[in-house]
Amino acid sequence: MFNAIKLSRRLLYLIILFTFTFGLIELIGVPRYIISLLFDILLIFFILNGTFIKTKTIRFNWHFLLLVIISILSLLTNKLGLLLFLIFCKKFLIIFMITPVIIKTFKSYSNYISSKVNDFFIFLCFLQIGASLVKLYVNGFSENYVGTMSIDNGSLAVLFPLLFLGFNYHRYRSFNTKVVLFTVLSLIVPISSLKRAILFILPFLFLIISNFRGIFSNKIKKLAFTLFGIITLFLLSLNLNEKFNIEVGGSLNIVNIVNTYLEYENREGKNEGVVISGRISSFDLIQEYFSKQDIEKKILGLGPGFMMKTGLVQGQKDILNTKLNLGYGSRIGLYWIFFQIGALGCIIYFTSFYSLLNFNKNTLQIDKELKIIILVILVFDLFYSSTLLENYTGIVFLSLLIALSNLRKTK
Repeated sequence: MFNAIKLSRRLLYLIILFTFTFGLIELIGVPRYIISLLFDILLIFFILNGTFIKTKTIRFNWHFLLLVIISILSLLTNKLGLLLFLIFCKKFLIIFMITPVIIKTFKSYSNYISSKVNDFFIFLCFLQIGASLVKLYVNGFSENYVGTMSIDNGSLAVLFPLLFLGFNYHRYRSFNTKVVLFTVLSLIVPISSLKRAILFILPFLFLIISNFRGIFSNKIKKLAFTLFGIITLFLLSLNLNEKFNIEVGGSLNIVNIVNTYLEYENREGKNEGVVISGRISSFDLIQEYFSKQDIEKKILGLGPGFMMKTGLVQGQKDILNTKLNLGYGSRIGLYWIFFQIGALGCIIYFTSFYSLLNFNKNTLQIDKELKIIILVILVFDLFYSSTLLENYTGIVFLSLLIALSNLRKTK
């Protein structure tokens, strides 16, 4: 007899395993488009199967329906084509379809299965730390090979410690010694990937740790722990990051380090006609670009799928350097949403996320705190990359965290 709940649980485990082995599968020679196609099929099957799971506690996300309507309206206005719209949906909208199914699966089994899934996820996260250590031994410090998750997604390496922190916080329900130690160990992943941004994500990590329930009972101890942790790991990361260390001349002068990073994010110029930009300098370029667009484009965007990189549509394979030519800095999540569905779409997109986070408003304090952690992660990603919005690994990570934060009820 068909059992949708049991099938959903098995599919979820398979999705998580697939998510953590994208890079490994690609490394052994499987083409990326084949991996993506298989994962598309798996997710569609998971979502369709979820329609057979009946739970009374799941409410419909009306904000998401409005987001779909706005996206279709933008599509019709810009006439981009159905293929780009479908790619947009599978990247930017699929999280709103996956997360409710995960919540329904967890609720059908009570807290037991959610705890098992969380433990399985944490185990696979530890494997990423091990894989990063192996990479250091075999290949040295390199931006390539982010654990077994990805060959070239450096942004995922930066977000990994924050995401790992969220899952451990849910597992142990406080920031105890284990969680702090695991968080520090997780920094091996971005440090081994030579990511400059880890120097500035450290304050996020320790501010979160020191401001929620945990191992310290008073504010002075929390503040001292936060400052000590940030300074120690900041200096350690700087010394291990050969690329950034060379850029600042081996100096440990904090002002010099910050100025060097700001110069990197403010870089601008052209190389053989291709614009060079950082995340900060790209703001002026985007502002100038949209100042030339009519009001309709500003409200509804340039069309869902406009920013999607794909070889299936002419001119989309290197979108940032061909259609837009706004440089590397324009690839952050906030810009990607604004470009495609405009100011109105941005507002609805964020209210849809807020609604997703509050599927179950009557949660324990620990889960409310987890939701704050998720918001911090999401905001960071919006201004740093688009990993949690259009990358499958990031989407699955975020979906699971949101689902875990919506389970337990207060008595």
